[in-house]
Amino acid sequence: MARTDKMKLGTFVYTFGFHPASWLHPASDVNGANDFAHLLDVAKRSEAAKFDFMFMADSPAAAVGDPKALARIPTKMNRFEPLSLLSALAVTTNDLGLVATVSTSYYEPYNVARLFASIDHLSKGRVCWNVVTSDHDETGYNFNREGLDPHALRYERGNEFVDVVFGLWDSFEEGALLLDRENGVYYDRDKHHTLNHKGKHFQVRGPLNIARTPRAARSLPGRAVRNPEWTWRRARPRSSSASHRISTATGPFMKTSSAGCRPMVAIPTT
Repeated sequence: MARTDKMKLGTFVYTFGFHPASWLHPASDVNGANDFAHLLDVAKRSEAAKFDFMFMADSPAAAVGDPKALARIPTKMNRFEPLSLLSALAVTTNDLGLVATVSTSYYEPYNVARLFASIDHLSKGRVCWNVVTSDHDETGYNFNREGLDPHALRYERGNEFVDVVFGLWDSFEEGALLLDRENGVYYDRDKHHTLNHKGKHFQVRGPLNIARTPRAARSLPGRAVRNPEWTWRRARPRSSSASHRISTATGPFMKTSSAGCRPMVAIPTT
């Protein structure tokens, strides 16, 4: 019996190429790390090839190690902050999914919710958040820590972090924007909700100050999810409201109902 599912193809971008010595190739763009035109070209080629997405892996820290060795490998030593890059790609591409890594260990939920919601609007529903908790000591050194927090603590914080972000994305219900010029009413106040989250790691009142995003959310399971709780949390109903219910998995994606509009989210793998 013929299969009906489809393989999802993406471009994994490490500036010069996936190989750490790819910048040495005479045909590579040696200035590409800081040249938007180079990365736009990669995106346009990916889009023309009908790839589903372009993925920007990231760690908010320079690599730590032998200085002589690091001087030969630019991957972690010179690269764009990914959400800034995705914002630019969002308005210069048409169909390509745009994926970036953001760690729950070194951001605040409100910032992440607002950033991804904004890019989702700019891209008309093409952005994806690759959720990680980070796995390198060098990142912690930049954020008031002596290395990496314990695994259990990172995932405890991460679980709460993702719940807060999803809650903020639901600040405006579907159809909340009335745009009623005649009566001077911009939105339906009964469809705008304050989160009032108070948890162990975060206290976030909300609501998010941006309209509901264009497309229904999807959760893309990671290849090596180390905490099954994350997969379960993304697949379980968040409330009795139809706008929150998760439908049956389709291929590699978990889709919400058509009424549930949030940016795409990838389950953490580290």
